[in-house]
Amino acid sequence: MYRIPQHIYFERRRLTLAGVLAFAAGYALYAHIHATVFGLPFPVFTGLFYAVVVMFAAAVTSYFLPNLRKLIDSVAVARLGFAIWVVSVHGQDIAASPLARATVVVGGAIILLRLGSWIDTFSRKPSAPLLFVNIAERARVAVAWLDNTAVRGSASYPVSIGRRASVASVQNNLAAA
Repeated sequence: MYRIPQHIYFERRRLTLAGVLAFAAGYALYAHIHATVFGLPFPVFTGLFYAVVVMFAAAVTSYFLPNLRKLIDSVAVARLGFAIWVVSVHGQDIAASPLARATVVVGGAIILLRLGSWIDTFSRKPSAPLLFVNIAERARVAVAWLDNTAVRGSASYPVSIGRRASVASVQNNLAAA
């Protein structure tokens, strides 16, 4: 159980980003409703509800299925894109269908992941334009920041601080010997 708070600490950036984007999507989808719930305007309540549920689901998903961490980011961006599309096109009918909403959001997330993979592969080729390479490198830095790579290091994921410290001390002792 001591790993859960540490996991949340390592994933705080990803969870915060997913929560903020979920709040924005929830607010945008229900901004046309003029009502109050528990003293809050309905769009604010819905945005907060989305944020809490998404952050909890993202924490659980990234803990038990760590290879799906990047999918959390893609789903958050796709959900916000879906909300902006619904608001700009006034397609509340499609937003009312849970199957259509899930299909668009998850399908959009999968497309974003695949597109990111292609861009990363293309930007590493010697024939890639310099502007494209620079943009891809900035994206890699942003993803490394979001993954909290500097703190986590190259340790296996998830790892406890105590274990990493003991491994580091063993490695230092072996190197000194």
